[in-house]
Amino acid sequence: MNATKETILVTGAGGNLGRLAIQWLLENYDGPIIAATRTPEKLSGLADHGVSVRHADFDQPETLADAFAGVQRLLLVSTDALEVLGQRITQHSNAIQAAVNAGVKHIVYTSFFNPEPGTANLTAGDHYSTEEAIKNSGLSYTILRSNLYAENLLQSLTHTVATGQ
Repeated sequence: MNATKETILVTGAGGNLGRLAIQWLLENYDGPIIAATRTPEKLSGLADHGVSVRHADFDQPETLADAFAGVQRLLLVSTDALEVLGQRITQHSNAIQAAVNAGVKHIVYTSFFNPEPGTANLTAGDHYSTEEAIKNSGLSYTILRSNLYAENLLQSLTHTVATGQ
């Protein structure tokens, strides 16, 4: 029996986590892979590895229907829009609605640990709202509650070395 593999789309494929996810999929998954990004020209080399690269800008929801077409599983990498209050929630909501409209079966979302209301983390509310939108979408889902990424710790390295703390 020849079963068709599900098509997986990775959003934010031009970022650090998105690129790592694509690399892992290339090494471990033999089904169709789509890399979605605001800047497809930066990922043109992925086509040589059989990855389809599509334009997707969560601030331009009209770009998402084509980007999500034919996708069964979606890795929704949380965006880094932190400057404008509510922008990330809007971006994620646009992506979730596009997934529903496209008939995506399952969303995997890169959330944050302990995002419930009342936590001290300033970005927790964005993740909580996104988790709730996913839960209310009617799609099956997996929520990854990651701690801070190690590369973010490097930003404080200069201060740490200078102060010894």
